[in-house]
Amino acid sequence: MPSAFAPRALPLLAALATAVGLATPLEASATVRLAGNVWTVDAENGVVTIVDAGRKIRFSYDDETIVRRGSTDRSVTELRRGDRIVVSLSDEDTDRARLIAIAGPAVPTRALPFR
Repeated sequence: MPSAFAPRALPLLAALATAVGLATPLEASATVRLAGNVWTVDAENGVVTIVDAGRKIRFSYDDETIVRRGSTDRSVTELRRGDRIVVSLSDEDTDRARLIAIAGPAVPTRALPFR
């Protein structure tokens, strides 16, 4: 039975693998994203705490932070404990939210890992 790769194809495969390995990678600009359930919103200090996999994660927001539910603009004050959110952090300040997307309704507090 013939093999899937003939021995004469091996040098071609080796050259292709070398060329791929030497290719210059493109610069990627990956936005840091967080996801979790809202735990607290500290409007006075502009800080939101979320819970994800039992960890509390804090990030800040400001007047330039966009909050959306679907395609509708919302306000940070509309966030409720348990709301499922996805947060895109700023490229300049990785502790500040650029976009907060409300992905789902609040889950019962008893379902969250902290009380």
